[in-house]
Amino acid sequence: MDENQLELSSTIFVQAEPPVTEDMGVPPDLKKVDRKKLVRRAWPENIQVVEERLEPADKTCHRCGKDRCLIREETSERLDLIPAQLIRRRTLRPIYVCNCGKDQSPVQTPMPPQVIEKGLCGPGLLTRVVLAKYLEHRPLYRVQQE
Repeated sequence: MDENQLELSSTIFVQAEPPVTEDMGVPPDLKKVDRKKLVRRAWPENIQVVEERLEPADKTCHRCGKDRCLIREETSERLDLIPAQLIRRRTLRPIYVCNCGKDQSPVQTPMPPQVIEKGLCGPGLLTRVVLAKYLEHRPLYRVQQE
C-alpha cells in the first residue's frame, strides 16, 4: 500500500464535521399552500372542439316500455392531438330516467377507457409527447412550447 494514500485518508477523517452553513428559512407564504386558490387554468379559446356523444343502447324502460327522459348530461374534456392539430375532445354522456317509478336507477353509458385515469391528455397527445421525449430526444419544455 502506498504511504501517500494513508495520509490522504487520515486527513479526510480528521475533518468529520460538515462545514457550517446558514439556514435559509422558508417564507411563511410558501409553507402552506391554500388549496382553495389552486384553480385549473381555462382552456385556450383557439383550440377546436370535437364532441362525441355516447348514448345508451336502450332508452326504453323495462317496466313500462316508454322512452326514458333526459335529466342531465355529464361532460368531460381532455386534450388530444390529431397530427399537426391540437383539438379538445368533449365527451357528452346523457343520463336518462323513467317517470314510471322513483325506485328505478338512472341509465348512463360508461366512460370509454382512458390511457391515464382522470387525465387531461388523450392517446394522440400522449403518444406525441412520449415520441418527442424518447425518440427525438427533445426536452419537455420544448415539446410544451410546440
